[in-house]
Amino acid sequence: MSELAEDIELEILSKLCVKSLLRLRCVSKTWISIISSNYFVKCHLKKRTSSLIFGELDDNGVQHISLDGNQLSNPFYLPIKITCASIIGSCNGLVCIQGFILRIPTILLWNPSVRTYRYLPPTSFTAHDVGVFGFGYDSMNDDYLVMNLVPTNSRVLCDHVSCYDTIPHKYHYKSRLELWVYRLQRHRWTRIDVPYWFTDVELRVNSLFVHEACHWLINIKSTQVIVAFHTTTEKLERLSLPMLLSKEKNKYYLGVLGDWLCVSCMQPKAVKGADIWVMKEYGIEDSWVKLFSFSCEALGKSIDRLVPISFSKNKERILLKVGWKVGKGALVWYDPETNTAERLPYYHTCAYTFVESLVKTINGRRIPKKRKLSDTITGLHTNDRLYAYLTRF
Repeated sequence: MSELAEDIELEILSKLCVKSLLRLRCVSKTWISIISSNYFVKCHLKKRTSSLIFGELDDNGVQHISLDGNQLSNPFYLPIKITCASIIGSCNGLVCIQGFILRIPTILLWNPSVRTYRYLPPTSFTAHDVGVFGFGYDSMNDDYLVMNLVPTNSRVLCDHVSCYDTIPHKYHYKSRLELWVYRLQRHRWTRIDVPYWFTDVELRVNSLFVHEACHWLINIKSTQVIVAFHTTTEKLERLSLPMLLSKEKNKYYLGVLGDWLCVSCMQPKAVKGADIWVMKEYGIEDSWVKLFSFSCEALGKSIDRLVPISFSKNKERILLKVGWKVGKGALVWYDPETNTAERLPYYHTCAYTFVESLVKTINGRRIPKKRKLSDTITGLHTNDRLYAYLTRF
């Protein structure tokens, strides 16, 4: 009977929001132990519903809305004043942010629900915009990873056309990439060589995480390649675009819809329309399926960029990140059945799916509800380890 009662107790607690659970930790030591356990954290996470957080920070805070409504919720505020801040990614309630603190390049992991955060250690790359980042989860080891794909200075002159280049040129420079990987449990960076040579590499946007792998769409002259990094095995893999698209000179953008890796294909001059392709069975090239096509007229202008972000809760609409040739981009809900679009009434142009969770940042710092910037800076200088990090660059 006691076991049944305990199961019922866990079931009830797992349905509560994070804010309520944090309050209930004061009830007893038993509840503290239950709510803080990894088992309960995972059970609670499975029952959370997704929302959206905006990639642009507003007054050092992150705005968020539900997947069906347009009403803003109370913002999550960052632990410290960060300039030029942007979100790298969101996974299981943790948000990875890069920016500058006191003009020092900084990356941190932050759980806005439980108000804890952790700074990442310094790396050999110090520029704010070097390479492209990724953020993901390793379920086998219950660990979180931050990745940075960086072009190296290793370049060689070749007198033949690269296997990735279909337009003949007399000379080509081919170069390597390297991948820097940070694991939360190890709390250090390691370097992984990318075993591919690329011609005329262009790195544009951060990665997308799906099926426990981070994916980058690497632009190479005359063709494009998807590079996947599997977080559990730490192995790199190349994935091909849909066969029908591999030789077309269109614009491509990676996205995620549910558990599907997807690609948006912008037709020439973005006047005809766009196609959304999804990989129904991950890793199988023949499983690429065209989900739908639509005319760009539905969005009101000639568009230059289209990134799928998420389904709505009822999966009848799709949230798209849209960029126009003229003017600022926007977030748009698109209905494939009616070929209509509804623009979100906010200035934000980027969004990530987010769930509230109890996931820990491991030895992270607790954020006071109210803190002055002067107090925060003083606290930084009294912390030897963090101060050494901030003054190392």
